[in-house]
Amino acid sequence: MGTARHFRPLPWLAQRPLRTLGLMTLAFLVSGALSVDLVRLLSANLAFIAEHGWLAIQDDALWQLGGLVLRAWAATLGYLLFKLCEQALLQCLGRRD
Repeated sequence: MGTARHFRPLPWLAQRPLRTLGLMTLAFLVSGALSVDLVRLLSANLAFIAEHGWLAIQDDALWQLGGLVLRAWAATLGYLLFKLCEQALLQCLGRRD
């Protein structure tokens, strides 16, 4: 068997600090935009389902709940990308040349 090549993003990101800062800013904006009012919308959707039961599910409340969960996952991915970029920038700034 051959050896698998692994993508290591930290060295790649640490070599390009300005691009990393731009990507970090974009990830922050995406995460923030997707997570605004997410808790309020999720709780309202779940309360609607709890109160109206099957009628709410027929009214596409379950479909909306799935969309909100996907939105939460996308916001989490944006946050993880932000943290990855943060670590790369710290690695870059901590280097002693």
